[in-house]
Amino acid sequence: MCGVDSAAAVEYPLPVLPALSCGIYAIDSRKALPSLIAFMKNAFIRALNHVYTISMRLPSGDPNILHFLMYAKSVVELLQVHLDGDRSIFTTCSDGRSLIDVLAPISIPISPGPPRLS
Repeated sequence: MCGVDSAAAVEYPLPVLPALSCGIYAIDSRKALPSLIAFMKNAFIRALNHVYTISMRLPSGDPNILHFLMYAKSVVELLQVHLDGDRSIFTTCSDGRSLIDVLAPISIPISPGPPRLS
């Protein structure tokens, strides 16, 4: 199933991020870091895809809508906590530098993030 949310211009299903197929402990940790980060991001991507898929299949008036909405709210709240943690981890080190600056040789695409969800 693939759809487009015209308000956000996002195509579903969202693609998962690439991850290493080898043992991450067998390679340099700076090269393994993006793959380690991808595992958690992929869990959220899959959860968002699941919310989208269920929302398209759940008929209006279904008695399970309340449970679905509670699940969707939990996904969004957990994602917000995760993004807040990323923002904190990737923007400050103990010496005041950005972690992105410290790990400059590798590319970790971290944005300031979307506006806080309420």
